[in-house]
Amino acid sequence: MNNKSGLGGTNYAGSLDFENYWGEKLIYVEIYHYMSNIFNGNRLLTSFKKTTDVEDKTTVVGALQFSYVLGDLEYLDYWGIKFITASNEIYSSDDGGRCSIRAEDGGKVILGVNGESKRMYISMLSGVCSYSLNRTA
Repeated sequence: MNNKSGLGGTNYAGSLDFENYWGEKLIYVEIYHYMSNIFNGNRLLTSFKKTTDVEDKTTVVGALQFSYVLGDLEYLDYWGIKFITASNEIYSSDDGGRCSIRAEDGGKVILGVNGESKRMYISMLSGVCSYSLNRTA
């Protein structure tokens, strides 16, 4: 784990696993993470990854590597996704779901999609966040 100083806290490297529980294969997936300053909305430490052909009920280990900061209460973590299903439907999250990493998470995050509830979830040792997904086509 990287632990260099920055932003008023300590920067760390994290790893995200992606889970597909949508009910069908996802032919294209974009996942992103960024930190935003709560006072001015500036986005920092943006990470973005594309992947293809994710079978239903599978996990892509290490799907996204990202940077995050601990010890600076001015910055919050946001997560988002856009994907295309095998039946050619497109879904996406709004402009990121806020779910901040804590020290006890050790930089390990699971982001998944659930087709039954049409939701994205972010799971860490410190808790789970869940956000609705929007069908765009």
